[in-house]
Amino acid sequence: LKFTEKYRSQAEFVSEQLRLTRKIQELEDLLRNSNSYLERLQLEHGESMALGQNLEVQLNEKTSDVLAMQSELEVVRKCLTEAEQRAEKSTSESQILLARVLEDKQRMLEQVNQMNDELKTLRGNRASSISIPTLSLSSFKVSEQNDFLSIERESSPACDNYKIVPSKCRYRIAAHNCSINDVVLNENGTIIGSAGDDGIIKLWDASSGQQRSLLGSSGQLKGGPSALYLSFNGEMIAAGYSDNSARVWSYSSSRLIAHLTGHHQKVVSVVWLGGGRNLVTGSYDCSIKVWDLQRQWNSSPKLMRASSKCNALDCFTGESSDSTIVSGHYDGGLRIWDIRAGTRVHSVANLHGNHITSVQVRRPLHLSIK
Repeated sequence: LKFTEKYRSQAEFVSEQLRLTRKIQELEDLLRNSNSYLERLQLEHGESMALGQNLEVQLNEKTSDVLAMQSELEVVRKCLTEAEQRAEKSTSESQILLARVLEDKQRMLEQVNQMNDELKTLRGNRASSISIPTLSLSSFKVSEQNDFLSIERESSPACDNYKIVPSKCRYRIAAHNCSINDVVLNENGTIIGSAGDDGIIKLWDASSGQQRSLLGSSGQLKGGPSALYLSFNGEMIAAGYSDNSARVWSYSSSRLIAHLTGHHQKVVSVVWLGGGRNLVTGSYDCSIKVWDLQRQWNSSPKLMRASSKCNALDCFTGESSDSTIVSGHYDGGLRIWDIRAGTRVHSVANLHGNHITSVQVRRPLHLSIK
């Protein structure tokens, strides 16, 4: 029995010793794992510290860049302020210089008027105006021979014709707040018509300079400023527009009578024909059209085409019912058209080195070209 108890005690001791050994091994494994985890944490901490240092370095660099940009901005602001001051100074000096130039110009005008008055006093009635030759090419004569129009030079000099140039300005009218494209006078010289880039036609009393009527409105045209060119006929006035159309107004009632469309570019010249029944329009689309205003709703205009843009028109009616149109063009040439046939009957090339801007026909059948 004692022997059995002894071995039982030894067995329990061995069993406890084995359990403690396993426990020690588990604790050693746990310690090793903790040490490994601690090492990883230390490594991550080192990486975080390095990243923080890099971020701090980048922050310092960005801060330096911001400070440099602020300094450059201050320099730019200073330069801009100095430039504005110089611009203001230059503008002020320009205004002063312009005022001086205007004063000098006004003084010169007054001196010229004074000299004209003195000249008038010295020369009497003959010196009330200055006579100069017309600046027209009246050396070209148009004649009708066998139903054909020819152009030949005259033997008489152009200096036989004179224009009277007034010595003083009678009226100065602030007509438009923009550029004026055309100014015309009616047949009896009582009404002046002016047309501007604002799309408005204004009629003025020639004797008083007072406005009599206003045709159109600045908001009626689209696609750019208008380019108006006027022509009177009795109680009607015709205008060509840069919206590729022409309009006919009654200037006594200020009502729109006709709106003529069909050109593909702006209408730069209008002229009456046949006592006001027909209107001729010339356009930058190289076409000339004759409109029957009494049948405008049920008839098409007569079309004549040229090889160059039409800049100017005029017409004259012969002893019979035959009518002829004269047109000046962008290529510096002159063309003469038979309205009945709708064809060109004659042309004169290279009258000018540049484009023709004005054509006028007077009787006897002479051409004035500019």
